[in-house]
Amino acid sequence: MARGDFIAEELADLAFSLEEGQTSGIVDGPLGKVVMKVRKINAQTSQSFEDIKEEIRQKLAQEKAEDDLVVLSENIYDSLSGGSSLEALSEESNLELLRVENISRDGALENGSVIDVIGKKEKVMSRIFESDMGQEASAVELEDGSLLWIRVDGIMPERVSPFEDVREKATQQWKSRERRALLEGLAEHIVSEGNKGKKFSTLAGEVGKSPITSPAVNRQTDDETFSRQAVRKLFVAEEGAFTWSQVGFGESLIVMRVAEIVRPDLDNEIMLSAFMSSASQSVNDAVLTQLIRDFQNEFGVSVDNQTLEAQLGNFQQ
Repeated sequence: MARGDFIAEELADLAFSLEEGQTSGIVDGPLGKVVMKVRKINAQTSQSFEDIKEEIRQKLAQEKAEDDLVVLSENIYDSLSGGSSLEALSEESNLELLRVENISRDGALENGSVIDVIGKKEKVMSRIFESDMGQEASAVELEDGSLLWIRVDGIMPERVSPFEDVREKATQQWKSRERRALLEGLAEHIVSEGNKGKKFSTLAGEVGKSPITSPAVNRQTDDETFSRQAVRKLFVAEEGAFTWSQVGFGESLIVMRVAEIVRPDLDNEIMLSAFMSSASQSVNDAVLTQLIRDFQNEFGVSVDNQTLEAQLGNFQQ
């Protein structure tokens, strides 16, 4: 890493003050506690102007384009506030004006087609359906950094589509829910049998799978296999116990068994700091869960525990 790669100058100063193989103490960074270790020091290199002139040209062009966009954006806001219209601004600034009629919340037009710049873009569709008719046009930044100004000229009453038009979509949603229910039922069965003493290899073989031994996970683990929800379940399970959860990426489920619990070395300063951070998060989770249960008891509502745990996992992310 070069000095410019660090998010804070004080972290760069710390990193470049260490020797190769040296580890720093725990310091406060802009995003939390930081510990650094220098694995290797690369000798400084220099490049000639000829080698980097094209890179400099592109960077300057990018900076100018960004500055021009900011100026244009401010001018448009000022003009709209002064009573100008999107139509007039489109002509004055040579901007593309796109008129869209009868677009649904899912981004589709009446004929089922989708406009690339609008449809299937959650941020754009949310802004459209949050706007009142005739409301002053507001801008949405797209993925490529460009800006899209939106004005809603009319709102049609919501209508129910004919069943034939939504039959396929409804069928797919029903199949997805049924498949999910079956998978959850199977996961519950495997966990129940495992906690009664049945071997993991036997249970996996019954469904045509083979168990996999993963590397150790900690409370901060969050990857494609172990979601935050899965990690939370693992850390409340006893050694040898089975549990299940949704994977970190996708809609699949994972059945897990706690093979071993490794206790933290609280005499180690780094491990102690990590343990205190995870313990603090666990307390926050417990308080939030208790608050929801209090609402449940007071107002007589029911709580879907699976959804609750999934949302707690998303909240932590």
